[in-house]
Amino acid sequence: MNWSFETARKYVYSVLFALAILIFLTHYFVSGQAVYGDGIGYYSHLHSWVIDRDWDYTNEYRHIYDSEHNNAIEDTLSPSVQIVSTTPEGKAENFYGTGVAVLLLPFYLLAHLIALTINFFGAGISTLGYGDWYQILTGVGAVIYSFLGLFFLEKVINLTVQNRKISLISSVSIFLSTSLFYYSGFDVINSHFASFFLSALFFYLFLRKDCWEYSLLLGLIAGLMTITRPQDSIVVLIWCLSSLANYFSGKKPNHFRILMGRAKKFLTGYIFAFSPMIIHWIILFGNPLNHPYWRGLVERVQSKPVIDIFGSFFNPVTGLFYRTPLLLVLFIYFLYLLIRKENLKNLKYPLLFFLGQFLIITVQGGWAAAAYGGRMYLSSLVFFALLLGKLLLQISKKRMAWAYLFVGTFICLNLVSMMIFILRDKGVEGGKFGTEQRTIQRLKNLRIYPSQR
Repeated sequence: MNWSFETARKYVYSVLFALAILIFLTHYFVSGQAVYGDGIGYYSHLHSWVIDRDWDYTNEYRHIYDSEHNNAIEDTLSPSVQIVSTTPEGKAENFYGTGVAVLLLPFYLLAHLIALTINFFGAGISTLGYGDWYQILTGVGAVIYSFLGLFFLEKVINLTVQNRKISLISSVSIFLSTSLFYYSGFDVINSHFASFFLSALFFYLFLRKDCWEYSLLLGLIAGLMTITRPQDSIVVLIWCLSSLANYFSGKKPNHFRILMGRAKKFLTGYIFAFSPMIIHWIILFGNPLNHPYWRGLVERVQSKPVIDIFGSFFNPVTGLFYRTPLLLVLFIYFLYLLIRKENLKNLKYPLLFFLGQFLIITVQGGWAAAAYGGRMYLSSLVFFALLLGKLLLQISKKRMAWAYLFVGTFICLNLVSMMIFILRDKGVEGGKFGTEQRTIQRLKNLRIYPSQR
């Protein structure tokens, strides 16, 4: 069968998307929910905006997150706020960014509309905003954004290697051989899908020759990146540096006016996208300096901790390079290119973004929290994807089969690593097993998981 490239490309994306949805739904069926851990913080924005129509997250953090209470007709609240601390007024300090909720809002609204419509015909399902309809459709939305990010990542790679086949293989390999696969199928309601999608979209527009025509859109994306994960606001610095470099290299008499016009558009888009976070901070914290992130950072600096400089790279559970060795190989390849003084077209700004991420993540220390791989680096995958594209292009000139063997090896390693993490290392909710205790219990109830004797 002789397939055209476009047919094969659509087939690959369709199969991968179906696989991610299958993993998500299977995990949901077993665990009974998709919102847990940090996901509660991001999801609470949706519930508060749509169901409560306010910015008070206290009841969201008092909700008991399990299948029974999620699908109840009337909510049963915990006596106290869970997971986060409270303000002097007793309100939950929801410090999680609003960007995830902004992206997932259409899917949550669709779920609410479906629930109300079904109830109109007498179904009697829960409309509390936590039930299966809400979590499943919201989770599917997260998977869709992950694949949109993969689509733009492929386009970013092609801007550099100018080879559509290599670009497709590289983007798919990044998906299957890194923690992106885990956070696009198994643990989807989190910030990682959004961080990856927005980063891929930003750099796709930013690295184009006509990028200045997209100043307003780039500002909008940069604002969304900031309210999703504040560390991703490094893209603002990148845009400013690029603008200044373009200004000083230009010779047009009205170049300064053009620069100011672009800056005005970028800033307009940025402020508009950043506004949900501003409202959130003002209403909940009053003074932004009261934000738990800043308080935590000040306390960390005052305690003078011993900073593990390379912990985010080589920690056995959460290390970026330890869990995803492909990225280590690619970084070594980058050093090789640097020594050889090879053409690093389109790599300097993604590299600057990655280095900025490394600095913030190392100082902040969040990499040590229980998670799979270097999740906080997912927005830096553009840098590694460009390197993979260049490397595969070089390998394919000798023999294409070697390129397939190369990426296939790391894909297999990542799948094994994921299984080990899920079954042994995950450690969620203080359980002795890797997977959540309630997951184990549901498996026992389904007679799939053997009881211990």
